[in-house]
Parts: sequence; structure tokens; C-alpha cells
Amino acid sequence: MYFATLIIALVYIFAFSDSNYRRHRKLDTKIEEYETEISKQQKNLEEQRTFENIQNNPQLMERYRREVLNMKKNDEDLFIIE
Repeated sequence: MYFATLIIALVYIFAFSDSNYRRHRKLDTKIEEYETEISKQQKNLEEQRTFENIQNNPQLMERYRREVLNMKKNDEDLFIIE
């Protein structure tokens, strides 16, 4: 009798109650999606702050141009080593 009651209770909890297993899985999936989106937004914000810092500082702007864009001054030779 106790075993049957336990089985019925578990079936009810996992299948029919408001806090069933499928709903928890859906909510867990949404939480993972939101955490991924938050990390993307944080990375985006960090890149934006870095870009603003580069724009406001002429020395950083020159360094960025030289290292990332491979730009040079007119009287210089540029060698790219990969």
C-alpha cells in the first residue's frame, strides 16, 4: 500500500503538478540562454569601453593602428612576422 502511494505521488509530482520535471528543464534552459546573453553583453560593453579609451588617448590610438591595422608612418618600413 505504501509503495503504491509513493508511486502515485511521484507520478503526480513529475507529470501533473505545477513544478513538474519538464517545466524545470524548460526553465533551466532559459536560465542558460539568459546567462549566455549576459556574458555576451558584458563582453560587448567591455569592448565598447576599450574602444572609447582608444579614441580618447592618441598614444593608444597609434598603438592600435600599428598593431591591429598594420599601419605605418611614411618614412618607415613594415615587416609582418607570423
